[in-house]
Amino acid sequence: MSRKNREKRARARQDANLSATSSDAPAKSESKLRETPKSSSINRLGAFAAIGGLVGLFALVLLLGDPPPPAPPTESAPETEEPDEPERSNVEMWQAAFLQEVPVLARDFALGPADAPVNIIEFSDFECPFCRLANIQLMEVVERYPSEVRLVFKNFPLDMACNADVTEQLHPYGCKMAVMARCASREDPELFWRFHDSVFTFEQFSDDALDQLALALGVDAEPFWTCVGEREVFDEVRNDIALARSLGVDSTPTVYVNGRVAPSYQADALSEIIDHILAAK
Repeated sequence: MSRKNREKRARARQDANLSATSSDAPAKSESKLRETPKSSSINRLGAFAAIGGLVGLFALVLLLGDPPPPAPPTESAPETEEPDEPERSNVEMWQAAFLQEVPVLARDFALGPADAPVNIIEFSDFECPFCRLANIQLMEVVERYPSEVRLVFKNFPLDMACNADVTEQLHPYGCKMAVMARCASREDPELFWRFHDSVFTFEQFSDDALDQLALALGVDAEPFWTCVGEREVFDEVRNDIALARSLGVDSTPTVYVNGRVAPSYQADALSEIIDHILAAK
């Protein structure tokens, strides 16, 4: 083969390689171009969805209308204080209380004339600290009105031993002292009031303290303690309790003045009521 022929064949091979290379390049470019339309379509769909969302939101606002404007500020009416009810006097409160018949029996203990125009009846408990305070005030009233007031004492111990309505033990010596006072009076009626005044000075209560009180009063020990153990005197105390409950008494002290519950056991308050009663006669 001549040199000229070899050169022709070499050029022919070069042209063939160039032709093959150029045919591969467009294929690769086409492949990339086929992917581009897919990506572009996704982006367009996202844009359409966003635009659609905005259009929907705008339509919802148009449907619902504009939100109402905030209410204009107004002046609230100034708060007016209701006038306080005028304070009622002790006499007015006593007059407003329900009138009840509170019987005074022969077995009751009383100070003052039986025909006194003013009857004060006290339901009391010897172990009650407020009854101790009330006793001081009531004795002062008796001293102020020696011929116009009669003070009657009735038992209402807050002790489960004799008061069935007491559900929690408050005064465990209340019933025993009520019985002891009555038994002391059997020997001498004056001994009731001595027991009454003495026991209201106690700061603490115990069996030993009550034994010592009985000795101090000078009672005849055998009949006295026999009486304390008798059912009869115990039932007298329970009868007072039953009367109190029928009247609606539920606390001590409860003080009645001529059949109406007094608003206070203070001597000055009771004096207002007593003066009113006496002035009306």
